Amino acid sequence: MSTAAPATTSAKVNLAEYRDVWVFLQRSDGRLSNDSLELLAAGRKVADQVGQKLVGLLLGSNLRGLPEEAIDYGADVVLAVDDPALRTFHTMRIIDTLESMILKRKPYAIIFLATEFGRELAARLAYRVNSGLATDNVDFEVQDYFNPKFNEMFPKTMTQVRPDFGSRVAKIWTPRHRPQVATLKPGSFPPLQRDPSRRARSKIEKLPLPRPGKSYALTVKELVDLPKSNVDLEHASVVIGLGLGILRGADGSPRNPIEAYKLATELKELIERKWGLKTEIGASRGLVMANVRALEGIINRDHELGQTGTLISPDLYIALGVSGSAPHRAGIRAKKILAVNPDANAPILLAATYSVVGDLYEFVPKLIDTLEALPDKD
Repeated sequence: MSTAAPATTSAKVNLAEYRDVWVFLQRSDGRLSNDSLELLAAGRKVADQVGQKLVGLLLGSNLRGLPEEAIDYGADVVLAVDDPALRTFHTMRIIDTLESMILKRKPYAIIFLATEFGRELAARLAYRVNSGLATDNVDFEVQDYFNPKFNEMFPKTMTQVRPDFGSRVAKIWTPRHRPQVATLKPGSFPPLQRDPSRRARSKIEKLPLPRPGKSYALTVKELVDLPKSNVDLEHASVVIGLGLGILRGADGSPRNPIEAYKLATELKELIERKWGLKTEIGASRGLVMANVRALEGIINRDHELGQTGTLISPDLYIALGVSGSAPHRAGIRAKKILAVNPDANAPILLAATYSVVGDLYEFVPKLIDTLEALPDKD
């Protein structure tokens, strides 16, 4: 643990000293990751509402071109620490670096991605600087917050909005501490339009690695790239979701779920061919956790939709045999929903734009025939 004093203490801090919204950016294949672009959009929203700057944080080795890309997508300032010692993503060295930067510059908020790496950094850093942490947020707002316990008003406090099992969303505040630390669930924000003209009015600061000679008990020996999933639910324009309802017909008789998967695949290929819309097949948590033998190797955790899986915000979500529990619905932010379920009381039907009470095995073939008859995209 660092021996430096925490950025805040149990005593009341001078909130006015803390300025600017920081976002911790990550890269993929030599560019900023798609979810980092979403993070810039989220940070831009908060920074604009509090009238402060958006600061992109880049820590790593060989960061060439990345600071400029961060500015193009919304950052006002980029703080870049480019050092070979950061090549291995050594967690404690990164935490030491971030803590040093926070103690010196005092940001209003710092937001990480709700990935495995981002969650670890956020939790460790919040502890280091004695601040609160809200994880897996899907939105941020800025509000004046009144705390009845302290009988005190906290102006322009970042409201952290996350799905909640008991209701649609929960709102979380950490009004007495700075920086406010949060993580953002990928898929929550569309990236901003790239604007290279922003470079003329933005700034890149290259910072040295603090305490470069410090040694750690933990040593990273090797970096191994995990195989990438071939399912990209976050960036699909259309998502077809399969639920436990595919195991039975409307009359309750057993059905082979492979039939439903083949129908979903045919529908997916049709949409992509005729309209060029990126389409993916997902599944409810119930279907994923059921480990249906017939779907082994076809449906896995990569396909899981909802609060416990992938948060999606497509133009259209087609729910086939999905009951639509609260955690599932909380993770679906589609512009429109088409739901097919034989149970007229299924919660997904209440949330749907278009509700079909019926047998998906009868409806989907008719839907495919109807779509086939429509003209192709010009």
